[in-house]
Amino acid sequence: MIYKACCTQYSSVLSTTKFINGQFGCILNKWRLLTNYIFINSNNSPSTQPLYRGTQIVWYILGLIEVLLAFRFVLKFLGANATAGFTNFIYNITYPFTLPFNTVFSRTEVAGSIFEWTTILAMFVYWVVAIGIIRIFLMGRTVSTPEAAAKLDQQDN
Repeated sequence: MIYKACCTQYSSVLSTTKFINGQFGCILNKWRLLTNYIFINSNNSPSTQPLYRGTQIVWYILGLIEVLLAFRFVLKFLGANATAGFTNFIYNITYPFTLPFNTVFSRTEVAGSIFEWTTILAMFVYWVVAIGIIRIFLMGRTVSTPEAAAKLDQQDN
């Protein structure tokens, strides 16, 4: 009985060795597929792409607002004619973005040029808000256990 068990065990080892030598690539690919389902991280998580798109949208909106506010700042600083079509368009479209900050600082006027501190403040505040929104998006990202442990170790240092 012991001899038969040893021979059976030995023959199964030989057939396993033959199988591994012949189809190692197939086993490796199956293992990768299996581990992708077991160990989900940010590289293979289904939630990664929507989070990435969300951050892209936030950066796009921030960039658009910042460019418009920069145009407003430069036009005011250079003393552009407020009745001109383009200048009037920029002032009207950026007014809602600067309205919450209009009373924070007074305007600095020098020889027809206006240095609008409120526009600079608005640009900074909108940038901070965008960073905060992106951080909130990234908190919803899937994290593997080793990744979480590494981040916690980093925070401890």
